[in-house]
Amino acid sequence: MSTGCLPPLPPYLPNLYRSFSRRFASSPPWSSTSPISSETHILRLPYNTLFKLLLASDAQQDPLRFSRVCRAWRQCIHAHPTFWSVLRLYVDRAEPELRAAYWLERAGMCPLDILISIRETGYYWINRDPAVEIGRLARVLSMHAERWRNLTIFAFPYHVHILFQHLTGQVSMLERLAIFARAEVTTPFSVRLTRQDLSLIPDNGEISFYGCIPMIHASLGMAITNLRICYDQTCLTDKVISLLLSCPNLTKFQISRSRWELGYDSTFANNGMLTPTIPVPLSHLVERLVPLLHLTELLVDGFDNVGVFFNHLRLPSLRVVHIYGVYWDDAMLQAAINTFESCTQLSTFILRSERWYEVEVDVPLSSAPITLENVKTFELPASPHAYPLLGRLRLPQMQDFTIRFVPLNIAIQLMASSTQLRTVELEGFQWLSSSPPPLLSIPTLSSLILAHSKLECLHFFHTPSLEHLTLEEMYEQSNQPIVLNPLCDFLERSDPPLKTLRLKTVAVEDDDILRSFERLPLLEKLDISPSTDGMHAIFHALARPFSTPHIEWLLPSLNEINVRRASPVIQPAFHSFLDSRNEASAAAGGAVPHLGGSIF
Repeated sequence: MSTGCLPPLPPYLPNLYRSFSRRFASSPPWSSTSPISSETHILRLPYNTLFKLLLASDAQQDPLRFSRVCRAWRQCIHAHPTFWSVLRLYVDRAEPELRAAYWLERAGMCPLDILISIRETGYYWINRDPAVEIGRLARVLSMHAERWRNLTIFAFPYHVHILFQHLTGQVSMLERLAIFARAEVTTPFSVRLTRQDLSLIPDNGEISFYGCIPMIHASLGMAITNLRICYDQTCLTDKVISLLLSCPNLTKFQISRSRWELGYDSTFANNGMLTPTIPVPLSHLVERLVPLLHLTELLVDGFDNVGVFFNHLRLPSLRVVHIYGVYWDDAMLQAAINTFESCTQLSTFILRSERWYEVEVDVPLSSAPITLENVKTFELPASPHAYPLLGRLRLPQMQDFTIRFVPLNIAIQLMASSTQLRTVELEGFQWLSSSPPPLLSIPTLSSLILAHSKLECLHFFHTPSLEHLTLEEMYEQSNQPIVLNPLCDFLERSDPPLKTLRLKTVAVEDDDILRSFERLPLLEKLDISPSTDGMHAIFHALARPFSTPHIEWLLPSLNEINVRRASPVIQPAFHSFLDSRNEASAAAGGAVPHLGGSIF
């Protein structure tokens, strides 16, 4: 930031400020024609209760609007600086520096969350100099720089440059600096930060850029340890590599290609995965290696050429890796090999893709095993070209394991290498060899999810401590099944203390499901999506005491049942069963718990 001369405040500013204060401080209620009765309940609320209610509402976002409701609200809002600690300043509207001064006077010594929005369009800029207008606002804000907590800027890059020239002061409380660059979708804007902007970097070194790839001076980059970039265009690998070369002290780096809107940070909000994009040829790729000796966390989401990008990095301290939207090619496979062989401190490796591509990969794979001593969380959607690499991995400390679309014998080999498995999620499995894999005993496993596979996969697991089981889109068995009822066989063999069971479109007959229920006395929650319209036999068996001498009730601990994707035909039967079970529960004096549930 520059400390050069700022444009002087106009001589009429004090008078305007006093007019501004009188206008808003004495604003009438919203509805002067309908005065609030003295008997209104809200007027009889204790003062502290009213304060908490207003604080929990949007009063911080627009305290003036709330203060016009009535005298009690106005007195409460003007008496508490907290309501004025959030500043939303729009430079294309009249007198933003007056609004800032009004808020700052009432905010007292509270930490400040400031949003500055600068748009290029509109009549406001006719015959106005952006440097003068932005400079006046910056001068007012700079007088309270020591109390900034969050600073968010929506502006065109050259407006950001002007703003940074005029912001001064020590930002000792600043926790987050975020810059949203307004730009046309097809225009590759950059924001340039120089050594003079060093005082704007938070003490924790965290800075975020949205809609742009910053160009950072080396002396400023030394102070940045936590960098986040969200870019809605094809990220140029050479520009990102150049950026990382200027920030050698990074400990956390996140880059995502995602759309964002004003006021909404969508960078890491997506719960799903971006569709992988086919890599484009690189034009002016920086050939230098990037040594990030302190980087411990890396997140890459929807980035083209992620394998090439990864192969330029040297990350000896890397512990956590999240890569979303992966395209399996030879560069990505080589990047995975390099990561596994060189990042000895790796503890979390999560790689996601909605699908894999059939591409030619020519990467030499040795047969030497790779032991990841510290990995506790491992997730991978595999391509057939990655099978030899997966066959080399050993994960002795792995606790949480997710893998998709690999032969079952490879998955079992990976799981067998760990003695600490807690959760396992497997999707899209089959065995490719003539003989099935051997039985795998996992005594520490508490949660198992199997999806888009054949039910026979259950035959290969022994899980005596399992508490949560999910079977989703499980297909019918092969023409020569190993066992007639894999679910019953699995429960009989493992005898797990199941508390949660989810059956989502599973090809199991009602009679087999009921026989399975006989082995689940501790089950508390059941989610079921029937594969057919038939559920009447299940509802009938659960509604009343069982007719065997050894079992009084089926699922005696059940307190919640949810039936999803249900046909309207079975809805009356479900509600009748629920009423019958609860009537029996009350009459039996608590022999079974009250049962709640839903059907949709």
